Formats: sequence, C-alpha cells, structure tokens
Amino acid sequence: MRAFWEELAWPDPQELNRFLKRSIGDICSCCVYYADRISTKLRPPLDTKSVDASSSLEMAQKCNLVNSNLSILIEVMASLPDDVGYCQVDINANNEQQQLEQTLPINGLSSWKTKTLKLLVDRCMAFLKVKMEDSLNNFERVKGETENFTNKTSTMIKRDLQDSDLRLVEDELWKGITTEISAIIKRSIDKKASISSFGNLKDFYAIIAQAYLPELQDLQDDKVLSERLFTIEKQLYLYSSSTRDLIHQYYLACLDAQNRLDEPDRGVLTVRCAFRNDTLEIQMIGAEDIKLPLDFKGSCDSYVKLNLVPGYKFSSVTMPKTRTKSKNHSPTYNEKFALKLSEEQRNIPDALLAFNVKVSEMLGLSQRHVGECFIRLDSIPTLESERDINSIDIQQLFLTMPENIESDCIPVLEYRQNDKEAVQFFKKLKQKLGKAAYTGSVISIF
Repeated sequence: MRAFWEELAWPDPQELNRFLKRSIGDICSCCVYYADRISTKLRPPLDTKSVDASSSLEMAQKCNLVNSNLSILIEVMASLPDDVGYCQVDINANNEQQQLEQTLPINGLSSWKTKTLKLLVDRCMAFLKVKMEDSLNNFERVKGETENFTNKTSTMIKRDLQDSDLRLVEDELWKGITTEISAIIKRSIDKKASISSFGNLKDFYAIIAQAYLPELQDLQDDKVLSERLFTIEKQLYLYSSSTRDLIHQYYLACLDAQNRLDEPDRGVLTVRCAFRNDTLEIQMIGAEDIKLPLDFKGSCDSYVKLNLVPGYKFSSVTMPKTRTKSKNHSPTYNEKFALKLSEEQRNIPDALLAFNVKVSEMLGLSQRHVGECFIRLDSIPTLESERDINSIDIQQLFLTMPENIESDCIPVLEYRQNDKEAVQFFKKLKQKLGKAAYTGSVISIF
C-alpha cells in the first residue's frame, strides 16, 4: 500500500493517513467477518444428546486452529500501521472525535479472539457436562472416552496457546467445571443419592483435575479457585466415604479437639501404654477431678471402658474395662490389660485407643458417660521383651465430652438417615451427651 501511495507522489500526509486507515480498516473488517462466520460453525449444539468425544474433540481442534489464525492476523495487523507509515493516534488531538477518527479497528480482532477462546471452552464443557451426568450411574462406561478427550484437549491448549490465552481458557474452563460439579453435588444431596454415585463423581473429577488443573504456582495465586476446589474435593470425599470411615474421621476430630485443650475440662486420666511383640499393654493408673453432669444425682462410682477405633477392624479383640471405683472423683484404678493384635491390625492407618469414663447410677442398672480421651496407636512406643512397662513415661490425657466437636462428618452422617450404622452412631452419641437412656447395646459406634 505504501509503495502504491508513494508512486502516486501525493505529498499530502493527512490524505495518506486517511487512505491507510481506510485500507487497514477494510482488512480488519474482513478479518472480523471471517471470525464471525467461523464462530457460528463452532458453537456447541443445543441438543446435548448429539455430543460425543470424537466430534467434540474435532470441534475443539477447529476452535484452536481459528484462534491460531486470529493470533497471526492480530500480530500482523498490529505491526501493519508502522510498516506502511501510518501516524498513530495523536493524544493531543483537540477532541475525542478527532482521536476516534484516527483509531484503527484492530482491537475488534482481539475481542473476537477472546470469543473464539470461549467457544473452545464451551465445546469442552458441552462434552464434560454430559459425561459428568452419565458418570453418576456408571463411571466405567465414560472413563475411557473422558480420559482420551481431556488428555488430548489439555495437551493441545497447553502446547498451542500463548500464556495469556492459556490463562483465559483455564480460568473459563474451571469456572464452568466448578459451577457444574457444585450443582450436581447439590442435586445429588437433595435427592439423597447413593455413596457409589458420589464415588463415581469423585473419580470423574479426578480425571478432569489431572488433565486441566493449572500449574501449582498459578493455582496458589488464584485464591478463589483454590477455595472452590477445596470445597468440592471435601464434599466429594465426605459423601463418597463409607459410614464406618466417616465415624472414624469423627473420632480423629475428637482427638484433635483433645490435643487443642490447654487445661482439662472434665478431668485427667493417667495411663501407660506400650507394644510388646504382638501385644498392646495398657496400665490404667488413675483419674483426677472427674466432673459429673449437673443433673447427675448419684455419687462418683466410675470405671473406664477401653475401645479400639475403628471398631469393625478390631472385632476379634475383646475390649476390657476397669473395676468400678466408688465415691471417688480422683480414683486409683491400678489395673493392667493386654490386647493381642495382629500385625495387620497394628498397622491400620490412624487407628486409635479410646478410653471412655463412665459412672454407675441406680445401683449399677444404668451408666452415664462423663468423659473420653484418645491415643493414636502409631504413637505408642514398643518395648523389648525384658523391659518393664513402668520404665516408660506416664501419659496424662485430658477428658472431653463430644459437645462441640467441629467435624464435617456429622452433617454427612445425619444425611444418611436410612443407614443403620449412622442411626446407631447418633443413638450412642446422644447417650454420651445424656440425651437418651443407656441401652447397653453390644453394637459399638467405634
């Protein structure tokens, strides 16, 4: 264009500028028209039933190709004014109208590029939404094509997109994913979906996260996305966990609450514990300042019941209890117990030894729970065969009551109203809090 203009030998610089602006504007308009026409063919179909992996992948690749072409056009058009000698906008122009008249329509291309990138996201989301819903009933059926689609599209965008474009696509994609998966979780909770449905959704989410999650540093910088992902992952973990595992998590929360206490609330239990070969040796020494419930009418006739958590993995072990010590808020138990554990039982992750302090009333016909404390099995030392348990330090454990335990497991267990283990858990929990009569049931909530 510049050579053509120079051949005309027209010395008027303003006319030169007008000619160049009009020519560049026409090129930009053609590019925008191209982007507009192409984008109509790239939009995902309204009929989601027609969405499949191969066609979705093909259209995503076309979106990527169009974006690549637009990137080249924008780069060329951005340098074209300087190449042909166009004078840039004079910021000292007399008014906005003069500035507007000098402005080139190149920015219109950038907006169309953004729209094309969002179409790429829409194409991915159209496929993921359908498969996300399908995964609730049968994850294995959609696993293969979902892995294939996410791996190929992830490789494509990370390979072909510039940094700013990649960030935009990742942001839009995860906005869509988190919105959709949060909605599915809410609907599933409202419908009281099965544990397996949440497990399937959790597995589906794992595939998406592995393929599309941003680099760790970028994720740490995006606090909003990090919080949303944390909430989603926690919900999926909790609602896909078995009732037994949730009860176990609850008791881990009780241990955490016990460890956070600065001063004893319900009294102190003094014990020694050690492993010797395949035996867990427990020395019950005594308790101090056992506090009774305000509505308790009897004397402090206390005993300690031992349990291992999770109880269903220790069903072969007979759980002992101390003799009752009458009329004493600081009793001395001075008893020893030996629990035989298999190697598998000893290595159960996060297993706990629980001490439940109870008091008898009505001549022993009923009992009240007055405190509990916990020790992790993996924190208990091991003794050589000839070493006496008295050679290790005593442990003074603060007794607590399950009144204000902060655990996300409780709402999920409440959600499982038709689960016998969950119902039994709350029945026993109410008994601990003095809100239900003691039944002496042999079913353990540990």
